[in-house]
Amino acid sequence: MEITDLNLYCPFETSVAVLISLKNNSDDFKWNNKNFIDKLAGTGILRNMINEGKSLEDIIEYQRSDVKNFREAVSFYMLYD
Repeated sequence: MEITDLNLYCPFETSVAVLISLKNNSDDFKWNNKNFIDKLAGTGILRNMINEGKSLEDIIEYQRSDVKNFREAVSFYMLYD
């Protein structure tokens, strides 16, 4: 994979798309027994959504909503936006 335009590249979306593709297309794919992906993602929500067969669009929409809710919750504390 080669990134040709850093302004258009979306690393989170790309990573989720790769995980979904691996889960759906590889019989050898499995999460490790400690679910390290949960530490990378911050919670088990991403892993669970992928396991439930949620689409890339569903996962990205959930993530955008989660970020929006977080920003609203902490906006009072933000010095710069």
